[in-house]
Amino acid sequence: QVSLETLQASQIPGMDVLTELHQYCKTNPQANTGSVLEYFRNNPVAKHFSKLLVQEQLIQPAEAQKMYVDCFTKLIHWHFEQRMDTLMGKSRISGLSSAEKQELNLLMQAKK
Repeated sequence: QVSLETLQASQIPGMDVLTELHQYCKTNPQANTGSVLEYFRNNPVAKHFSKLLVQEQLIQPAEAQKMYVDCFTKLIHWHFEQRMDTLMGKSRISGLSSAEKQELNLLMQAKK
């Protein structure tokens, strides 16, 4: 099960579309690339989803679930890296609150 709660506050570009895509797939577990493309046809980012057609040919059905989870794992990693960079930048400019110091410390420990 993939959960997007961790990424909701992220500034990762396209997070709103990713959330909508994730919700669609969660609601429609039998969805395939064609149904996703149809659902997003009128969305301005639909052109990016056309890349799914190419990728679909390269993925073995048995590997699809693993690839899905791996993609979200990578996004979560990017989110934490971004948050760590934000906190380190803030620490240099204006200092961190005790909660932010603790958060940064936990992020740095998790990175190891």
